[in-house]
Amino acid sequence: MTCSRPRPPQSERQRLRTVAFERQNGLCHWCQTPMLNAKGKGPRPRPRALPFHYATLEHLVPRHIGGGDTEENTVAACFQCNQERGGAMTPPHSARYAPKRGSAR
Repeated sequence: MTCSRPRPPQSERQRLRTVAFERQNGLCHWCQTPMLNAKGKGPRPRPRALPFHYATLEHLVPRHIGGGDTEENTVAACFQCNQERGGAMTPPHSARYAPKRGSAR
C-alpha cells in the first residue's frame, strides 16, 4: 500500500531517525540488536552483518494507515526488523514478543 501524503524531506527523516536512535541508545526497538546510525555512530557490529544492522526509521502506526511523521510515532529499527514488519501493525516475528502464558501469578 502506498500513502498519498508526501514524505517529509530527507533531512527531517534523518533527524527523526537520529532522535530515535539516540533515545534507544543505539538498540533496535524490536530485537534490541546494537545498530549503526547512517553517520557511523554507535557500536560496531560484525562486518558480515553490517547491512542488517543499520538503523532505519520505523513508523509504529504505518503512514498508509494514518500514522504521522512525529517523534512519538517513529522508532529506530534494524533493517531486518523493519523489512519483516512491512506495513503491519504487529511487531516482526510477533511470537517472540507475545507475553508468555502462565507467567503472571
